[in-house]
Amino acid sequence: MLDEKTIDALRMRKEVEITKTWKVIVKEFTTAEVFRLFSFDKLPTDASLDSFTKQVQDYLPMCLEGADLEQLKELPPSKLKEIWLAFKECNSVFFAVAQTMGLGELGERLRSAFVRDFLRTFARSMKPDTPTLSTTVTPIS
Repeated sequence: MLDEKTIDALRMRKEVEITKTWKVIVKEFTTAEVFRLFSFDKLPTDASLDSFTKQVQDYLPMCLEGADLEQLKELPPSKLKEIWLAFKECNSVFFAVAQTMGLGELGERLRSAFVRDFLRTFARSMKPDTPTLSTTVTPIS
């Protein structure tokens, strides 16, 4: 059995520079971590952003060093894209296995959860007297 230090040394890694003094390291999942991830109960069809966030918080330290979820939320999308591309490169086998196991629909369910939560939050943020689209559109004569 390999010790944790040896296992960590075997992982593919990619460094992403956030600033001159802040770098994050994206790491490859180990096989054991992939099995653990797939043994998680599948997200229900009505998955919420909260349930997804909890899973991200649990798994982020396994594949990313130098930033936590709250720090990632503050980054501009271009930096998140760099991290995502590094993650995809380091974990290409993970994505191939997920596709083979038929977990492609998981991404769609997560996207739907994000959209529902965003729309709910957006709707709550509107003032009660905000006109709807139908009351602001002037018919063309």
